[in-house]
Amino acid sequence: MEPNVFAAPQNGFVPGAPAKGWAHRVTYPAPSLLTSLKEAAWFWGHHGPWAPLLRRPKEHAPLRPQTTLRKARPGEVRVTWVGHASFILQVGGRTLLTDPVWSKSLAGGIKRLVDPGVPFEALPAIDGVLISHNHYDHMDKRTLLRLPRDTPMFVPVGNGGWFRRHGFLDVTELDWWLDAALGNLRIELVPAHHWSRRGLLDANHGLWGGWVVTDGNGRKVYFAGDTAYGTAFQEIGKRHRTIDVALLPVGAYAPREHNGGVHCDPEEAVQAFKDLGAKAMVPMHWGTFRLSPEPVLEPIEWTRRAWAEAKLPESALWELPIGGSRAVPPPARARREGPVPEPVRQPVADKPLAQVPKVRVF
Repeated sequence: MEPNVFAAPQNGFVPGAPAKGWAHRVTYPAPSLLTSLKEAAWFWGHHGPWAPLLRRPKEHAPLRPQTTLRKARPGEVRVTWVGHASFILQVGGRTLLTDPVWSKSLAGGIKRLVDPGVPFEALPAIDGVLISHNHYDHMDKRTLLRLPRDTPMFVPVGNGGWFRRHGFLDVTELDWWLDAALGNLRIELVPAHHWSRRGLLDANHGLWGGWVVTDGNGRKVYFAGDTAYGTAFQEIGKRHRTIDVALLPVGAYAPREHNGGVHCDPEEAVQAFKDLGAKAMVPMHWGTFRLSPEPVLEPIEWTRRAWAEAKLPESALWELPIGGSRAVPPPARARREGPVPEPVRQPVADKPLAQVPKVRVF
């Protein structure tokens, strides 16, 4: 039985990680040493220095690149899949990135199977970045450092120091169930069944989680980040009863004895969608990087089968290609009121700004 770790923070919550980190928020036991060694052996065999010499099928998620990103209509919530867990969210007249990774490879020699769906140079001005946790396939230093240093960063508590050390000036750290404002948006960190590590000695020093973004019309987008299946989804669904789109991971699940406690398999992702009570689901975390032994296309094929077996409406499964977009139409009131004023921000640039850092911790 899972421990009860999903309660709201208690009164008197002190910002920053507890002295012993966030291990008490880990909901499943760590895999055995033998299981971890087997996973390491597969990983080294697949991504070691001899990997370019091995003949493997060049499979990946379908690609439909956008060189010019279409602008969302007033009141519209528009979702674009860049690949893996990276999305461009156009909501409430603002543009957000989730776990942005535009690099050609990750730490450990993991190479990208397919180009990003939108070139970095084609990005509009970014109004905020949502980071789910500090693993390298979700918090990519090379991509993040290409953003202006005044870009607002929303991170789970305990991860803000990394951003401040790298010159970011507007960093908001949140615990589960706490939220912050970005203009007319409410951005809330919600629980996930996962863990964190950036180096050898910092396991679970930073928290992890998903994000619920709510616009001024009450439209909600849920970005799960990395997570296993568990009771968190039911609790999120109780607190957010009108999630319009759920971005849920379906890949990197094999073998289950190693990844079952940190990643959903497709059947579990479909059940998570049902627990959430969301209106539509976008499968993610597949077909971009080879992180585990299952065949590259198996996650989406299994998702389709699980969806059909659950007798869910086909129209609610938004199976996006990389570079693909889909939108929740604007409510009638937003259409009558006309366009949302454009936020005033500078275009994407690589140079940091010499300002005093603005740090918000909740």
